[in-house]
Amino acid sequence: MAESTYAPAAKKCCAVKLPMAQVRGKSVPIQIYSIRGVLFEENILKLNVPVFIANNEGATPASGMLVTYNLVEKSLELYCSSVPQVPEDKRFL
Repeated sequence: MAESTYAPAAKKCCAVKLPMAQVRGKSVPIQIYSIRGVLFEENILKLNVPVFIANNEGATPASGMLVTYNLVEKSLELYCSSVPQVPEDKRFL
């Protein structure tokens, strides 16, 4: 997402600032962001963050997606799967 699109929405989402990128239709590189979460309801942030769960040996026996963060309770909901796909009822985008 371009900075000009992200800026008005910044208080309602969280994002990762990516390196400047050359995009079609622009003569100079622009700042872009990767949206990782959107404020869904009051105090609930819906996330789309891939995670890998590692054991002490560094192996990753599980992976999944962080899908919800409660801003008041500071609690996370993690969907784990051997297939990197989130079920439809957990998707928000």
